[in-house]
Amino acid sequence: MRMLWVPVIAATFLAGCEPGFQLPAEVASRTGAIIGGTKETAHPAVGCIVMMVGNGEGLCSGTLITPRIVLTAAHCVSGSENPIPFTFVTGTDVSTGPEYQVSAYEGNPAWEPEHVESHYGQAITIGWHDVGVVILDQAVTGIDPEPFRTDSLDNMAGLYATWVGFGKTTTNKNNAYDTGVKYKATMMIADMWPQGFINVPNTANGNPLVNTCNGDSGGPSFLKLQGVEQIAGLVSSGDDTCTQMGYSTRIDTNVDWIESMILKYDPTWVPPNCGDGTCGPGETKKLCPKDCDAVPAVCGNGTCEAGETTATCPQDCPAPVGPVCGNGTCESGETTASCPQDCPATVGPVCGNGTCEDGETSDSCPADCPAAAGPVCGNGTCEDGEDCAGCPADCGECPTAESTDPELASTDDVGTATHGHKGGGCAAGASDAGTWLPIAGFLLAWARRRRS
Repeated sequence: MRMLWVPVIAATFLAGCEPGFQLPAEVASRTGAIIGGTKETAHPAVGCIVMMVGNGEGLCSGTLITPRIVLTAAHCVSGSENPIPFTFVTGTDVSTGPEYQVSAYEGNPAWEPEHVESHYGQAITIGWHDVGVVILDQAVTGIDPEPFRTDSLDNMAGLYATWVGFGKTTTNKNNAYDTGVKYKATMMIADMWPQGFINVPNTANGNPLVNTCNGDSGGPSFLKLQGVEQIAGLVSSGDDTCTQMGYSTRIDTNVDWIESMILKYDPTWVPPNCGDGTCGPGETKKLCPKDCDAVPAVCGNGTCEAGETTATCPQDCPAPVGPVCGNGTCESGETTASCPQDCPATVGPVCGNGTCEDGETSDSCPADCPAAAGPVCGNGTCEDGEDCAGCPADCGECPTAESTDPELASTDDVGTATHGHKGGGCAAGASDAGTWLPIAGFLLAWARRRRS
C-alpha cells in the first residue's frame, strides 16, 4: 500500500475570503447542494496525480483528454513550490489503482497565480489560465478520454455541474488520510467570471456542506450540454476552510493552449466523434478539420445541404410524396399523359423491348429480331435446304409426267424422237412423236435438277 501524504498542492487561496467572509445574499441563495459528496465509481478517465513537493508527496486530480494526456491545473505542475508529478493513478482509490508513469508536464504560460478581480464590492485574488497537462509514458487503454468544452461558457450561471476529484472529504486540516478516494458532488454554478466560475455552499436550513477542497485541484467539473457531458472547468482555488466557496478555471478560454498540447504530445490522436459532420466537444479545426473546417449547414435556409436529412431538417429536406414529375425518371405512378417530360411517348419501334415490331429487322435490331437459324418455310423465298417436297409454299408444287412406253419412244443422236414399229420404219406420224418426246425429256431433266 502506498504511504499517503498531506495534500500540500491544495488550492490557491482567495485572499478576500477570510473567516467570516460572506457573499451577498442574492449570490449565496443561488447555490445548490468534495466535501459532502459521494464515492464515485464512474468517470474512469478521472484519476489522481501523485507528485513530489519539497520533502514530501502531494496529490492533485486530473482527467484523460487523450490516451496519453491528463488535463489538470497549472499549479499542480508548476509554481513556487516546484511540484514534480511522477505517477497518474486511475481507478477509485489512489492506494490500489493502476499506475502510469509521467514522462513530461507543462503549465499554461499565460497562468497568473495572483490575478486580482473585483466582485460584489470585494477584491478577490484568483488564478487566471490555471491549466496544465501531464504526459504519460504510455497510452492508457480501456478508458475513453473525456471531451472538453470548446464553445463559450458565457451565460452558464445557474446550471448544475458535477465535480469529481480525489481531495479531502472533511474540513479537518490535521487529517492527512481523508484524501485519495474518488468522490463527486453536484453543485450549481453561482456566477460566471471572465476566466472561471464559482460555486458557493448552501448550508441554509440544515443543508449539508458540499464543496471542493485540497487535493481536488485540477479535477474536472462536468456540464451536460446538448446531451453530451464535457469538461467545463478545472478546480483551481477556494477559501482556506473549504466552507465558503470554490473557484474553477474555465476551459473555453484555454482551448487554444490545450489544442497545442495535444498536437505536441499526442499528434496522431483523433477525437472519437470526428467525422460525424458536427464540430463537437473536444474537436477543433486542427484536431478535426473534417468537422470543424466545413461550413455548417443552416436549417431553414430552403436548401437541403450536406449533413441535413428529412429527420434533422424537414423544412429544408421534406420527404417526397409520390413520384416527382420532372426529375428525369419515369417513376411508378407516372405516365406519358401525367408526366410527358419523364415518360415521353415512344415514336416508332423501340429496339430492346423484346418484340420484333414493324420496321425492325435482324440487322437493325438483333435484340428483338434475332436472325433465324436455317431456312424458314413460309417466308416466300425458296432458300437453300428447301424443295418442292418439303416446302411447296416457297418452292411450288413438284411437277408430274405421264408414263411412256420405252419401246415406242427413243431419242436419236441429235435429240429428235422417232416413233416406229417393230420390223421397219415409217415416216407417217413422225411429227407428232418428235414434238412430245423432247418436251417430256425436258420436264424429266428439270425435275431432276430440283431434286439434286
